[in-house]
Amino acid sequence: MTAWKWLFAGIVCASTALAQQPAAEDAPPPKPASTSIDAVTVYRGNALVTRKVAVPEAQGVVEMVVTPLPST
Repeated sequence: MTAWKWLFAGIVCASTALAQQPAAEDAPPPKPASTSIDAVTVYRGNALVTRKVAVPEAQGVVEMVVTPLPST
């Protein structure tokens, strides 16, 4: 009997989480931003590259994805 309760609770939680996600068509189109390398710190075996990114003006919380970044 308790297995059915856990299964039901899992289905309810999953459907609630899916219902709260915004639809992909509601997202605004991406805006291009200029980037440039600001500093490079070289370590043994790797390096730290710091970039400057011009942030387009927006209101509220904004998610930024900086692409394309070189793999090496």
